[in-house]
Amino acid sequence: MPVKYFVGIEGGATHSTAIMVDHEGTILAELGNQPATNLWALGMDQCAILIKEVMTRVMIKGGLSPDERLSGLGLCLSGCEDEHSNERFRDILTKIIKTADSISVASDTKGPLAAATESGGIVLIAGTGSNCLLTNPDGKDVRCGGWGYLLGDEGSAWWIANKAIKFYMDDEDQFVKAPYDTTFIGEAIMRHFNITVRSNLLQHSYQRFEKAFYADLTSKVAMGAKAGDKLCLHLFELAGDMLARHLIAVSPKIDK
Repeated sequence: MPVKYFVGIEGGATHSTAIMVDHEGTILAELGNQPATNLWALGMDQCAILIKEVMTRVMIKGGLSPDERLSGLGLCLSGCEDEHSNERFRDILTKIIKTADSISVASDTKGPLAAATESGGIVLIAGTGSNCLLTNPDGKDVRCGGWGYLLGDEGSAWWIANKAIKFYMDDEDQFVKAPYDTTFIGEAIMRHFNITVRSNLLQHSYQRFEKAFYADLTSKVAMGAKAGDKLCLHLFELAGDMLARHLIAVSPKIDK
């Protein structure tokens, strides 16, 4: 029996991971820290180009020519929540990727469930953004979140970073008093964005906004939490509450 090859890509708002396997499930190559592949952040055309580049890189690492025939290309990407949009994206992909017999596009919530269980379950993503999906044994899905940073992402790294900045800015403005001292958060913001005055945050929040970089402020908030800073600990408590609300939202629909 001739060897069949498959490539899978899990894509987030910060980075992506690619893997190549054969028809027996043997891992032939794996690549981490690949570019972000959120189709709404990049646009479908640019995202499709990046997918092809990542696919090519993992094939080469696995010892294949980029022109080698793939039996399947599977994509689980952040932002791929709507079936109509996914179909449009798949059509674009098929025009630039001629070497795959089939291309599947789904949300990044689908991959973990498919890997973990055949009978359904709940996946809660808390990365740069956040998302929650319940899949019941009959295949029916119930979701909460996954609407991006303007409409959702509660409990995510972006949400924590934005909340930290808001606590600091509002406290400095005497607009709303922060629940705890903001000294650590204020210094962390200045270091992270390499600024010396608050007004310089404007360029990072608007003209030069990069969601992944903005969200990475949360790594410094985590350091503060480990050191016992009360505001940092409070931020993670709030984030935990937001993530739990996702689970509470889908729980009434769980198959008994």
